[in-house]
Amino acid sequence: MRLAAASRVRCTPAFHPNLYPHPAVDAAKSRQQVKAELAEARRHGDLVAVGETGQTYRDLYPQRYGTKPATASASGSWQVGHEAATR
Repeated sequence: MRLAAASRVRCTPAFHPNLYPHPAVDAAKSRQQVKAELAEARRHGDLVAVGETGQTYRDLYPQRYGTKPATASASGSWQVGHEAATR
């Protein structure tokens, strides 16, 4: 028994778009915002220098870039307060 050509066609999004949800779309950034982020990443050495290892320019040349400012983490501040309270 031979199947008709139409029955052999696989169901793809092109044939049944209502069966496949659309991916969520993030808010688009303007060209100026993207260029500003790129310039900031260059200044801070956050661009990937070696694609195979994932090293950034900051990793390869730390003397060219200043130290990153320390950011307070919630767990770190809790630990300091907890240690002081237990003493």
